[in-house]
Amino acid sequence: MRDGPRRDSAGTMTTTAYLSGDLDVSAHEDLAAMIDQILDDGVTTRIVIDLDGTEYLDSVSLNVLIKGQLSARGR
Repeated sequence: MRDGPRRDSAGTMTTTAYLSGDLDVSAHEDLAAMIDQILDDGVTTRIVIDLDGTEYLDSVSLNVLIKGQLSARGR
């Protein structure tokens, strides 16, 4: 589930993605697609990934999050 984008007090457009359950090899493609969709929306300037509901995060999904961060910084 995701929320946003919303403008914060500094004027930054922030989208928050609330992740839950297991983020394993079976979830990495959906996770990557969600991050790409947020980055490509043309509005969001900041992404918050809320992992509070996540029970398991494997190295494949962690790599997707890291690549998403690097991609966001490059824009």
